[in-house]
Amino acid sequence: MAPTIKERRESIPVIYVRGTHYDVGYDIGRTFRGLILSRIERHLNENSEIVQLVNSDVGQKIFHQSHDLVKKAMPGYLAELQGIADGAGVPFKQLFLFHIELMLFATSGVVPKRWKDESNEKFTRCTSIFVKNNKERLLGHNEDSHHWTLDHMIIVNCHIIPDKDSGDHWSFRNEERFTAACYAGELPGYCSGIAGLQEKGKGFVCSINTMISNKMDNTKLPAQFVTRRLLACSSIADVESVLSNPEFSLGEGFNINLMELKAPFTAVNFEAAPASKGGLSSRFKIRSHHVGYAAHCNCYLEFPEEDEKRAPIVQSSYARHDTIKSIAASKKQIETKQDVIDILGDTSHQQYRLFRDDAKMDVNSTVLTSIFDLVKSTWTIYTGNPKSSQPVAKLPF
Repeated sequence: MAPTIKERRESIPVIYVRGTHYDVGYDIGRTFRGLILSRIERHLNENSEIVQLVNSDVGQKIFHQSHDLVKKAMPGYLAELQGIADGAGVPFKQLFLFHIELMLFATSGVVPKRWKDESNEKFTRCTSIFVKNNKERLLGHNEDSHHWTLDHMIIVNCHIIPDKDSGDHWSFRNEERFTAACYAGELPGYCSGIAGLQEKGKGFVCSINTMISNKMDNTKLPAQFVTRRLLACSSIADVESVLSNPEFSLGEGFNINLMELKAPFTAVNFEAAPASKGGLSSRFKIRSHHVGYAAHCNCYLEFPEEDEKRAPIVQSSYARHDTIKSIAASKKQIETKQDVIDILGDTSHQQYRLFRDDAKMDVNSTVLTSIFDLVKSTWTIYTGNPKSSQPVAKLPF
C-alpha cells in the first residue's frame, strides 16, 4: 500500500537567481514548473467561472486594459512574468490572471458562485504584527489564501541586473536585490520578504495585506505589480515616492508593513487605496510604530470609509483584531518572539481564526508563517502552526 501523502508539507523550496527580469523569471518558471502546473490545475478546478469571464467581452476588455497599463508603466515586470510563463511552458494569460483575478470579478459585475455563499470569506488574506522594544525588533506575518494554494509557496532570492538591450525604460535600467516569499506562478512582492538590498546599509523587511476597497478601478494598475515595484525600494521614503507617483496609480488597495534593517529600525505601515474620482495618484496614509506592538489585517484602519464592509474579509479582519487585543490583554505585554508565535498560531475564535487549518469550517488556509527578527538578522519560516510545529527554515539576512 502506498503511503498517504499529507497535504500540509514541511517544505519550502528556495531559489537563488541572477539575471535580467526575463532571465530571472525564466529560471524561476523552469525550476518550479511542477508547482506552477499544479497550481493552475487546482485554480481552474476550483474557479472555472474565471475562464468564462475572461473570455467574455467585458472580461477581455479588463484583461487587455490591465495588460496595457502594466506594459506602459512597468514593462520590466511584465517581461519577468513572461519569463516565468516561458520557463514553465504555460500560457502567459493564465499567470496574468492570477494577478488581476480580484479586480476582474470585483469590477466586471460578475459575481462568482463561491462569493454568493456568505460562509466563504472570498479573498481572505493575512495577519501582520510588529513588536519593537529595547530587546526585540520583530515583524510576524501569516499568509492566508485559498486552500488550493497550500504547498505552492516558494522563496526567491533575486539579483536583477540592468538590461540595456530591452529598452531605456527605468524598469530595465535599475538593479534590484531582494528575497521574497511568493506563490508559484506569481511575481514576488505580494506576501513578505526583504527588499532594497541593492543599496548597502539600506533595505527593509515587509509584509503585504490585501485590502478590499469599495472604489476599485480597472483603469488603474493591479496591486500586485505595484507591490512588485516596492521590492526595488530601499527605504520608507522610496515607498512613499512610489505610492505618490501618478505613473503607479492603484486600482486596488493594500497595506504594507515594513521595518528598516538598520538602527533606529523605523517601523511603519502604509495603507494604500485607489485614487479619488478625478484624482491622479493613489491615496495613502502612514502610521509609525515606536514602542510596543501593532497589528494589521485586511481592513482599513486609517481609511475606514474605504472598506467594502459587506465583504466577509473585512468582518474577519475586525474579529482577528479583537482576538489580538484579547490576547494582549491576557498577557499584559506583547514583547517577545513567543508572544508573536502565540498570536499567529491562535485558533481560539470559532469562525475567524488567526491560524487557519480547518477544512471543515474554512475554505482558506494559512499557507506560510514568517517571523523576521532584526536583532538576530533571521527570517524564520513555518509551514505549520508555529505554536505546535518546528520552523521549516531559518534564513539569515
